[in-house]
Amino acid sequence: MTPRQQAKLATFRALLDSTDDALIQLLSDRAKLVDDVWAWKKAEGLALTDPTRELELKRRLVTRAGSLGLDEAAVSAVLDLVVGKKLSR
Repeated sequence: MTPRQQAKLATFRALLDSTDDALIQLLSDRAKLVDDVWAWKKAEGLALTDPTRELELKRRLVTRAGSLGLDEAAVSAVLDLVVGKKLSR
C-alpha cells in the first residue's frame, strides 16, 4: 500500500470510527428513553410493550432505510434487536 493509499484509508477509518461512536451513543440514548418510558408505564400500570406500535415503527423504518439505499432485510434484522429487546443499562 502506498503512503497516499494509507493516508486515505486512515481518513476513511477515522470517519467510520466517528460514525460508529455516534451510533453507540444513539443506542445508549434510546436505551435511556426506554428505561424512562418503562418506569412511567409501570407506575401507571400500563403494559410495557405495544406490539402494534413496534410493528408500525419497524415498517416505517424499513421503508425509510430502503429509500436511503440500505438493505431492508439487514435493517429489519437490526431493528429486531434494537426495538424488540430492551438494551440494558
